[in-house]
Amino acid sequence: MASPQPNRVLLLGGSLSSLMHSLVLSTHSPCTSLTILERSPTALLHNQGAGVVAGPDVQSFFDTYVRPGRSIAVASKARLYLDKKGDIIPGSVEEREQRMTSWDVLYRLLRWRVDGMEAGGYWGVVDAGTGGAQPGNEGVGKVEYRYGCQVVGVEDLGREGVRVRWVEGEGQGEEKNEVVDLVVAADGASSAVRGLLRPDVKRKYVGYVALRGTVKETDMSEAASEVFFEKFAFFHTQGIQILAYLIPGENGDLRRGKRLMNWVWYVNFEDGGKELEELMTDAKGKRYPITLPAGGMRDEIWEREKKRAQDVLPPQFAELVTKTKQPFVQAITDVICDENMFFDDKVVLVGDSLAGFRPHTAASTSQAAFDATTLGEWMQGKIDRDTYRTKVLNYAKDVQEHGVKLGERSQFEALMGFRSSISTSVPTDSPPAESTSSKVPDVDPSRSPIPLSSSQEAQVREIYHKNVRNKCANEVRDFAACATNRTFTAPFVCRAQRRAMNTCMIAFATQDEQDAARKEWFETRDLRRRERELKEEKRKEQEKFHKEWWGLDDNGRRILNKDQKKGEDEKK
Repeated sequence: MASPQPNRVLLLGGSLSSLMHSLVLSTHSPCTSLTILERSPTALLHNQGAGVVAGPDVQSFFDTYVRPGRSIAVASKARLYLDKKGDIIPGSVEEREQRMTSWDVLYRLLRWRVDGMEAGGYWGVVDAGTGGAQPGNEGVGKVEYRYGCQVVGVEDLGREGVRVRWVEGEGQGEEKNEVVDLVVAADGASSAVRGLLRPDVKRKYVGYVALRGTVKETDMSEAASEVFFEKFAFFHTQGIQILAYLIPGENGDLRRGKRLMNWVWYVNFEDGGKELEELMTDAKGKRYPITLPAGGMRDEIWEREKKRAQDVLPPQFAELVTKTKQPFVQAITDVICDENMFFDDKVVLVGDSLAGFRPHTAASTSQAAFDATTLGEWMQGKIDRDTYRTKVLNYAKDVQEHGVKLGERSQFEALMGFRSSISTSVPTDSPPAESTSSKVPDVDPSRSPIPLSSSQEAQVREIYHKNVRNKCANEVRDFAACATNRTFTAPFVCRAQRRAMNTCMIAFATQDEQDAARKEWFETRDLRRRERELKEEKRKEQEKFHKEWWGLDDNGRRILNKDQKKGEDEKK
């Protein structure tokens, strides 16, 4: 972009990222024309009921630009993990407050602020009891929101700007075009604009889906409510992860008893396999490539998935799944573009259009808020063009890579750090209920299924190997006694002892032993933490003594008294 103060702007896509950027542009630039082109033909985008983690970037953006006069999120006060039986795993509870909201709350409040759309009900209300709503887009630039617009072309006109061509009426109407100073491509992970500019960058299915849904807070059993109430709960075993948290209810209601329990269940499905095709095809025979909307799943397929939930999930999570009336499905994909600015900065990719994150990061909405806020910093002259570009690209790259690591570990690595043995083949003659594309391996799910870091998994393996060696101590001792002072002859002379030792170790190479090692790791976590604290205290005491002994300040420089300083000056 030649100038950070464009007059004519087109925003392509009408969801959260586009709305956030339109607010920033209408606030910080002298736009005389600010238009949003949305592909959907309806005045309101369809609410899937999806939950959103409202991270610091999202909350800061709403405080700065939206100012709804009401809270946008439900507080989750702790994170915890369940085992297969539904018990809370000892040591897994972490007191950590997070803010949880919904796509619908954010979208409605943004529309209310951007183009003054009547939100009604609970939206934009200062106090839910008074019913007094704040004004909508008062004080910001005028934004026009057009529906049913499919972008078909972008053309660089040099100093004149960029020509954007689109077809109205879901691709069946008249082609129109407009020349603008800036194009903000915020049309999602399947971005049409990115496809025109970088056709080599495509979304890639990564081998699993997210089944999602919501249940009314009041519909949960007492056992489920006890676990899920204002907590971020997880269950994790080989090839499966499910999580759940409370989100605002109908019309953004945050009151207890009015909220929804949102759940996300990751399940492996082979690309092109029978089960995946059935899952993503609705009752009318339409096959959805990425998202099967709420209400689109066939009854027999949903019954199959509910049965799967009862077989493999803790009872509280299985209850959420079976009580959900309108689930929807999201095929998990990877996509990222290595450039976000085109046509001399007159076209910018933002949000999911630049990089579509895996949901494990809970960062897609945060990315939209971050990108929009960073654009605002550029518009205000707080940063330059290169800093804007670098910040946006680095955020996309770092979070996208992190999401891939989280997803691969979650779905395709066994809990002890080894590659999962989950079968992804689907026999063509197998009935749907017996298909193995997302079946759990024959080993029992871990009783301590919390995903750990690589270094933590290495510590667990050390405990596991130590325990196995202790249980096979006699066999190890016999082999060592035989092999002592032998070199090349040891494998032959001590063959029986070595075979006995290996047989013993193989006998204890079980899931139970691995689970026991993880349990021991968690039980000794507080002890290790205290040992580290004591070690750090001792280090600080030694450092303090060293500084006092040698007369050093905090930076390691000598501290001289008057006599010492005088002596030093005389030497000089």
